[in-house]
Amino acid sequence: MLIKEQAYKMKFRALQKSAIEGQHDGVNEHTSNEISRTDLNYSKNLIENLMSDNRSLHEDVEDFRTALESVVSNFKEVKRELEKERLRGMKIEFLEEQLKQEKLKCEQLSESNSKIKEKYLNMLEVLRQAAFEISEQEKEDQMSIDHLIRENRHLREMLSISKINEPSIKEIEDALASAESEIYDSTVNEESLIDAYISSKNPVPTTRTKKCLLFGK
Repeated sequence: MLIKEQAYKMKFRALQKSAIEGQHDGVNEHTSNEISRTDLNYSKNLIENLMSDNRSLHEDVEDFRTALESVVSNFKEVKRELEKERLRGMKIEFLEEQLKQEKLKCEQLSESNSKIKEKYLNMLEVLRQAAFEISEQEKEDQMSIDHLIRENRHLREMLSISKINEPSIKEIEDALASAESEIYDSTVNEESLIDAYISSKNPVPTTRTKKCLLFGK
């Protein structure tokens, strides 16, 4: 299109030059008419070329607009994807932080549970030791009570023997034998009571107070 336009311009200039030369040769009128027709044709062709150029430019503009819209659409899509990725990354970071805090809480709870368990075991050990000491003390107290009962009974028997007027040797021997037999029976009963107490880990029940037992009541 530019080549045609340049050709028309060159032709137009040649005609103008011929017209100028024709004025000197006496053919001015004929050349002027030809120049007018040439100008008209040139103007028509120029207008057609410009219209064609405009149509091409419009098509190019439409193509450019379509391409630009496609680029903008792709840009928006990429931007949305990037925003989603950014939000997803923020969410992942938030979840990782929450997970880290939960792990820390679990570790703290586990440590607290370990300390509580240790204290509980220590308390059980103290209670077991205290129960054992109480059992040992009760056993010793019961043995002392039984021993005092036997001693009191033996002294009563000895006192009753001393009150007999002129006792015979045989009566004294019988009383001593009876006392020894009772002491032996009491010892056997004491051992059986201790064994039963140890096996059951319960104190031997007594229905009388220590004071009554000492005086044989």
